[in-house]
Amino acid sequence: SPAALCAQILIGDELIGIDQILITDTSCILEDIRKNIAGPNGSSTCLHLQRRGGEMGTGAHSAFFRYSVTLQRSVLKLGLDAGKRETEKENEQEREREQNRERVAILKSQ
Repeated sequence: SPAALCAQILIGDELIGIDQILITDTSCILEDIRKNIAGPNGSSTCLHLQRRGGEMGTGAHSAFFRYSVTLQRSVLKLGLDAGKRETEKENEQEREREQNRERVAILKSQ
């Protein structure tokens, strides 16, 4: 999926808006969210998200880091091969994120 490929959205991040639409607990209907995320192949949508504990998701405090990601919609790929490629790409992206976290830690310690 475009969200998985962007490598910025992590498990546990909370969707708080789509394009100009604010999502609230009381007014949020799953079907409305699906309709706003779906769209023509090649078009784009902006997701607004928040992550607890800071940008890297590792802070000891409960502050929220809010960010937006613009995604280009693509054709949904179904089947075992698509899922396998997606998982391999996600694993590679997680390794890259871990390497980046290690680099940041080294730089901060200097």
